Amino acid sequence: MTSVFISHNWKDKALARKIASSLNQYGIETWIDEAEIKIGDSLIEKIRDGLNKVDYVIALVSPHSVESEWVKKELDIAMNSEIEGKRVVVLPILAGKCDLPGFLKGKLYADMSATKLFVNGISQLLSRFEIEKVFPDEIVVFTSKKITVAEVIKNLQSSNIDERINIWESFNYSDHKIFSIEVFLTFYNERLTEPKTEENEIHSMLNLLGKFSEKNIKSIISKLKFVPFLIHQNEKIIIKTIEILINHKINDEEIVEILLSFLTDNSGKIGRKTKRKAQEYFCKVKIYDEFLQEEIIDFCNSQLTVEKSKNEIITLILIMLIQLADDSVISRMQKLCENSEDMGAYFIAAISLLHERYDNSFHGFHIRSRRLMDWFKNFITSSFKDNDYQNANVICVLIASSESYPTVFSMDEIWKIISGLDEYSIEATLNEISIWFNISYVFSNNSDVDCLQNLLKKGNKKINDLIFDLLANIQLKSAIDILAKNSYIPQYHNDTDIIVTIMKETNIVEYKELYTSARNVALGEYSNEIDILLTAICDYMLNEISEEKFIKIFNTTTPKTNSSFRNYSENLKFICEFLEDKFKDKEQVRKSIEKFIKTVKKKQLNKTNIDTDD
Repeated sequence: MTSVFISHNWKDKALARKIASSLNQYGIETWIDEAEIKIGDSLIEKIRDGLNKVDYVIALVSPHSVESEWVKKELDIAMNSEIEGKRVVVLPILAGKCDLPGFLKGKLYADMSATKLFVNGISQLLSRFEIEKVFPDEIVVFTSKKITVAEVIKNLQSSNIDERINIWESFNYSDHKIFSIEVFLTFYNERLTEPKTEENEIHSMLNLLGKFSEKNIKSIISKLKFVPFLIHQNEKIIIKTIEILINHKINDEEIVEILLSFLTDNSGKIGRKTKRKAQEYFCKVKIYDEFLQEEIIDFCNSQLTVEKSKNEIITLILIMLIQLADDSVISRMQKLCENSEDMGAYFIAAISLLHERYDNSFHGFHIRSRRLMDWFKNFITSSFKDNDYQNANVICVLIASSESYPTVFSMDEIWKIISGLDEYSIEATLNEISIWFNISYVFSNNSDVDCLQNLLKKGNKKINDLIFDLLANIQLKSAIDILAKNSYIPQYHNDTDIIVTIMKETNIVEYKELYTSARNVALGEYSNEIDILLTAICDYMLNEISEEKFIKIFNTTTPKTNSSFRNYSENLKFICEFLEDKFKDKEQVRKSIEKFIKTVKKKQLNKTNIDTDD
């Protein structure tokens, strides 16, 4: 850990403490006389001893310090060490307007002579310590104990393992930014790979990574060293490591090769739990290296000809489909299915599981051969039996695949399959679609609306309710027409979507009844700023509220930059665009609208900058 001695006059004590506190937050250990020198110590000897142990000396240069004999003695010791080639380096900081002493002239310095210069000065100082990422003050304390990086590291250097484990386990889910601080990242890697680190502590350290999402530590995950723990003697540590590799989608070549060796091991050295976890890895993490892909697929294919349990066979097929569902894999499956009716059932079960368990890993069927494509289509369409949720899962996989490769199954072909299913399967399919897909993105054509309208003819109330809920999320006038015609009552989960579609695609006056119904729900128990703003715009356009009330709503409603509400940011952007387009000639309210739009854009810009930093 980098260490710093802060040389200062007592009149500059406040600034010295502030600098020490800021550096501590980034894992820099600081040494100042009030903290380290005890009564009875020899000051010169203590200072000399301290200076011999630090990497840098920060010299606070001010009218007070240039006249101080103590500061001169401290700097004299430090400068002699620098001149003699020792590691200590003197870093001047201008703490007040004055001339630099002769022996400091020629050195670059940071200016903190005024309060407003402090943040920039600290950034310069941290850059000198090779710390480029500087956070706002309120987010640089960590763990439930709210301590700085320097204090975290110091506590983790305790000889008491229980104290160390307590620190590792006291980190919160929001503490991921500590890994962006190079000092801590280096310490973590060294501690993790230190041969003397005990297994309990390693487990706690790996558990810490499991708290953070892939997005949170995506930029630094590649800097962490996992290979030693895949060859560890403790199976629990191996399994915990594989879980982290899965959660963060790590597909480093060396790691993939080790995990593949787990699958192919016949020596008995690799435990069953480890093998299963390795299988799960290949089911959830896409491998992009072509040679490794081929190795994985060849292994799975070879195992399919050996007697195995049903679950093992389905898992092997899953791995093949997730890694590469192209001509080579489909061709192999064709041969196996033609020789075994059971294999065909396992193939369908595996496709069903692609949606049920691994939909984020599957990238779609990519079939080039016309012959193979025809076989695959016939195989799929003839596979729908009386298993309603398996049928629904297979349909969802086809929809997901059609987004990337529509030549295999187009949406028109998928709708034809859906309409031919039994009513239990149709209900299950529509329910799964409503849960797992962005409806406005997947169903963006009037032909999709026509197909849903045809399903209404079946007269099944449960199916009809699901169809209306889907139509409410489709941003097309044809969908709104069906809802209005059937006197649909909007729900709390789609009221906003209906209002937005009415505003985008129709004349609000003509659909006032449906809008009013959606408005009543929108301003109910689950309302938010978006609902308030959207309904204010519509009410004003319908002459339901006065100009004064409209202006008051926009002057007093402050949208959030982060919200858990679905489509919050997209709807906020739509509101701004709608106002700019429809209200550009309304002189009476333009000033309030322009102020509102300016505020939103400023907040969105700040949010973008924060997200980029993350």
